[in-house]
Amino acid sequence: MLLRQLKLSNIRSYIGETISFPDGSIVLSGDIGCGKSTILLAIEFALFGTSRTDLPAELLLRKGTLEGSVELTFQLQDKEIIIMRKLKKDHKSIKQVSGFISVNGEQKELTAVELKSEILNLLGYPEELLLSTKNFIYRYTVYTPQEEMKLILQDNADIRLDVLRKVFNIDKYKSIRDNLQIYLKEMRTDIAVIKTRLEPLPEVMEKVVILSGEKEKLQVGLNQLLVPLQDLRGKINVQRQEIEIFERQHLEFLKLQQEQKMKFMLKETKGRQLVELQQQLENFEHKKTNLPEGLDKERVKMELNSLELQTSEVLQKKSSLQERVQQLQQNMIQEKQEIRQLEEQTSVYIEKEELLLGLKKMVDEGNILESQKKKLDEHFIQISSQISMNQTLLHQSKQLQQKILQLEECPMCLQNVTHDHKSKISHVESEKVAGAEIILKNLDMEKVEVLNRQQEVTTKIQEWNLQKNLLTKTEVELGQLKEKQHSLTIKKERMMNLITQNNQIMQEFSVVTLINIEDLQLKIKTHQEMMQIILHHEQMQQQITLIKTQKENIMQELTILQDELILVEEQLKEKLDLTEMVKERRLQLQDVMEKEKTLAVEEGRLKATILNFENQENDLRLQIVKFKKMEVELKSNQNLYRWLDGFFMPLMYTIEKHVMIHIHNLFNQLFQEWFDI
Repeated sequence: MLLRQLKLSNIRSYIGETISFPDGSIVLSGDIGCGKSTILLAIEFALFGTSRTDLPAELLLRKGTLEGSVELTFQLQDKEIIIMRKLKKDHKSIKQVSGFISVNGEQKELTAVELKSEILNLLGYPEELLLSTKNFIYRYTVYTPQEEMKLILQDNADIRLDVLRKVFNIDKYKSIRDNLQIYLKEMRTDIAVIKTRLEPLPEVMEKVVILSGEKEKLQVGLNQLLVPLQDLRGKINVQRQEIEIFERQHLEFLKLQQEQKMKFMLKETKGRQLVELQQQLENFEHKKTNLPEGLDKERVKMELNSLELQTSEVLQKKSSLQERVQQLQQNMIQEKQEIRQLEEQTSVYIEKEELLLGLKKMVDEGNILESQKKKLDEHFIQISSQISMNQTLLHQSKQLQQKILQLEECPMCLQNVTHDHKSKISHVESEKVAGAEIILKNLDMEKVEVLNRQQEVTTKIQEWNLQKNLLTKTEVELGQLKEKQHSLTIKKERMMNLITQNNQIMQEFSVVTLINIEDLQLKIKTHQEMMQIILHHEQMQQQITLIKTQKENIMQELTILQDELILVEEQLKEKLDLTEMVKERRLQLQDVMEKEKTLAVEEGRLKATILNFENQENDLRLQIVKFKKMEVELKSNQNLYRWLDGFFMPLMYTIEKHVMIHIHNLFNQLFQEWFDI
């Protein structure tokens, strides 16, 4: 890479400077603070941008300025590259803004990070330096900042090695060794922990053997207990079956007894019902009366319906007429109120017409006022223009007087200006000033007069506008009054129709009132009493028929019950009462079940103990499996530890040593070539 040119703008001590680099070796010399280091920092900034730790933006931008930039031109192989970076200050901090890079004339606008990526790619630097905040390779291979080389040479060997590792990007070998030491330490801890966890393994295996022996003993006892227990359970099943047979026979005996009692009680109940029905039948026969002659149910029913229908029609018509009369009267009252309101509202119609005629005459005069106002506005503009022109002339004359009085030499002919010439020109300009002041005074007076006339005309126009608005309002009000007059005419016609309808309804109502409702209601009552007599007679007849039917049914049921009672008594004679035998067999079953319960409890205890021992044994065997896995893990960790500590660690030392020797040989060869020149 060959540097060609560097342009600085507001960078540290440089306000605006262009530095060209010739071919060959270059020495930067000068006093302290003259800007030698600034050139190197500007080159680093152009290539890699700012860095918060090594090259902050605040270190580069000139104090008191808001923007700065660096443009670097260099040659890389057969490419001419121009890169430009910018700095900008805001109210909080100084930041990098977008710049550009040009390769053989092809320019690209890029952000600060994108510019750094392009440069790293062109120079062949590692990609991981893109996110690094330190430019070790550039700083310690291209140039070393002031005083830092001295510190490097005077530090101890370990620090110098660390610097070389960072410069040549081979500190990864030391990082591997450091990380490996940490990992080996953790492995030693893990191995010690596993050994500690494996200490209970012999004790656990001994417990497994003991539990197996105890479990075998309990199993032998359980097998000995099962034989008598099975015998007892067999006896229990046999006795339960015998008891079930006896209980079924006894239950059949009890059911027959219960059925006998129920049928006997039902027979007595039916007998009492039969007596009661006979008494009711006699009462109804005694109460039953013959119907009067000439009573026909259908005829009476038809006459009653006709009377009720006639009465209902009269009442409905009367009610309907009353409702219609009330509705008409309400409508008439409402129409009267609306007519009264409309008459009051339309009473001012003549006054509004007279007002409208007067307003139309006044509105016609407004056009003359607008013409006067337009002329006054034009006159005011002319006066203002003349005033402005005269003020300009007055100002120019006064300035000319001042310049002439101060002028000693003519700018055109370069001769001295005499006092007489100054006085002559000053006199002429004074006359112009006096004339302009008189004209301005007259124009001001005329302007005041025009303004007063404008104000008067404006006031009259405002009044005219008010009258014009009043005219529009009056026209609208007259339109509304005409509509109300039309509505008033319609409502009066409607009122006459309502009065006519009311008279017709009142005539119909007088006709309806002539019908005697009380006579109709009396006839209806008489027919209703006749219907009640007929219905009562029919009900009595129905009750007698029903009682006779019930009486026959009960007598048939009594015959059936008597036959069933005889059959139940014959079945009871064939059955035995087994109550005592069932009790005796139950006591025997209870004794056997007590013995079985004792043996079953012992069986459950033995099984629970065996199951507990099995669970403990399974848990211990699971622990043994875990311990075996831990032993395998321990052996694996020990083998890995021996390999890492005995082989891999020395290998990292050897690789780093060979790399350092290779770098040393390369630099030794380069230095020999340089100094041989």
